[in-house]
Amino acid sequence: GDVLNDVDIQLESQARLALTLSHFLSSFYQIVNPAEDFPLRKAELDLTDEQLIGEVLAAAGGDYKVVGVGIFFDRGKFRNYRLPYFGPYAYRAGKDISRKYTVIDWAGLPDGYENEIWFRTLKARWATNADRSELTEHWLKLFIRSDYAGNALVHHESGFPLYSYAPELKHGQWFPPTFQCSRNNTLPRQWIVTYAVPFFGLDALGINLEFKGVVRVDAYLSYLDINQCAMPHYVPNAFKGSDRCDYQSTVCEPVFGRGFRLGKYKCRCRPGYEYPFIDHNDFFNGDAMDTQWDLLMSNDSLLSRFHQLKCRIAIASSLKPLNSMLLLLTVYFAMLIGR
Repeated sequence: GDVLNDVDIQLESQARLALTLSHFLSSFYQIVNPAEDFPLRKAELDLTDEQLIGEVLAAAGGDYKVVGVGIFFDRGKFRNYRLPYFGPYAYRAGKDISRKYTVIDWAGLPDGYENEIWFRTLKARWATNADRSELTEHWLKLFIRSDYAGNALVHHESGFPLYSYAPELKHGQWFPPTFQCSRNNTLPRQWIVTYAVPFFGLDALGINLEFKGVVRVDAYLSYLDINQCAMPHYVPNAFKGSDRCDYQSTVCEPVFGRGFRLGKYKCRCRPGYEYPFIDHNDFFNGDAMDTQWDLLMSNDSLLSRFHQLKCRIAIASSLKPLNSMLLLLTVYFAMLIGR
């Protein structure tokens, strides 16, 4: 089974954070041409390393579930840099919500990033076949000022409308949870789950699309909820069916928002059964079920209350036949007395 069950639903907003950066980089490297020179106007220059560091830093600070965000260029694809690889990565120095952020160049770490599984997987898929038909086409109807005073708006001379190709959410990939660390203790030591998506640009001739690199977002594994309830056999969930509910009298219901922990479910009574105890609950807590089960499996099994944690047959429904019998007997005796 898969440990990351429903990760694409629970952490969709974090994946879209990476997709937003991918769309920005794809549109920039396909539309902007620094060599263009128009009268009274200059084209946009290439992105600098400081600008990309600002992008990942702003993205990392915009979501409390995110550990870090990085932009990782393929070999030689970032021209404004002295090294063959460039991978700015911004992350939180502390756990969860923190105002302290650190930015590093992942290419400067001892092992680099070119052999990481998330980079190799996406590069193997897109580096040799960046097909336009599989990507989404975005149109940009660009108007610019005709002069410095802005007396009129004119179409962009080199093409109207402009367009670019960018990936969708399905083109990215979630990777199994890992305990992130590095040999020199630079990266935060956290259990993380990673989503990576490629971005594209034009080749040296400015004609065909090519794979430029990968945008990566790391989220805290602790924010991913576990579902222990029973599921169909084809659902890839490593925790399914691990609840301790009594299947004859109760049904399992997952409790979301508790994070990556076991025991976050409820055992509710099935129709025809009722909760046997007089307290403020109408269900059995999953934490109590797991605790009593562990006690039952230990040497202190006689102290376990596990066999009591199940619903009983509802008294109201069981009294209905008895009430009918009493009513018939009452009518029968009334008829006998009347004779």
